[in-house]
Amino acid sequence: MKCLARCLGISMLLASTFGTDTARAIPLQVVFDNATGASGGIFGPGCCQVGNEVTLGGNARRVVLLSWLVDSQDTEVTTGIEVRIYANDGPGGAPDTLLWESGLLTGIHVAATDSFLDVAVPEITVPDIVTVTSRILDSTPVALGRRDGGPPSVGSVNASWVESAPGEWHQGFGPWGMRIAAVPETPTILLMIAAGVLLVRLRCKRSPFNTRGGRPGAA
Repeated sequence: MKCLARCLGISMLLASTFGTDTARAIPLQVVFDNATGASGGIFGPGCCQVGNEVTLGGNARRVVLLSWLVDSQDTEVTTGIEVRIYANDGPGGAPDTLLWESGLLTGIHVAATDSFLDVAVPEITVPDIVTVTSRILDSTPVALGRRDGGPPSVGSVNASWVESAPGEWHQGFGPWGMRIAAVPETPTILLMIAAGVLLVRLRCKRSPFNTRGGRPGAA
């Protein structure tokens, strides 16, 4: 009973302090957006990784979604894409350290009315400044293009980069239209409370009084 009371007490503390929704959902933040005011499609280059170096807005840094602004030429297309996130710690501030890559994603359907191609990211923690790139593969029945972005409404664009050869970057093209969404880091207090609940449960399971029949040796 004491163990049960402790677990209930900790759960009530979590709910009263942070609200019941805190443990169920973490708010999603758009930390970069230059999709408004975008211009026409650019079909290529298909050979290379191209993307934006951006300074993220807000305070969320666990990236969960990258959305590229695309032009499907008013046609339903099937395409593939490869996406990467880099830290800008190379010579002259170029992309260098690879923070995450999607691998080749194929068989992606983009409807004629779709404005974005979305790629989910598994909560990768990034610094304030990153370069997000993509390589769009051949698309059928028509080519899928990227669209130039407008002035950012969230965050800022520092440069646009093209990887002309593996590890060789130069500035050019862009800036490409895109959105980046992220979630905040889990507050330390929530981690401490969760760890406390787990510890109490483990102690309850190991307690000699938590056995059928009650106290050992009891009739």
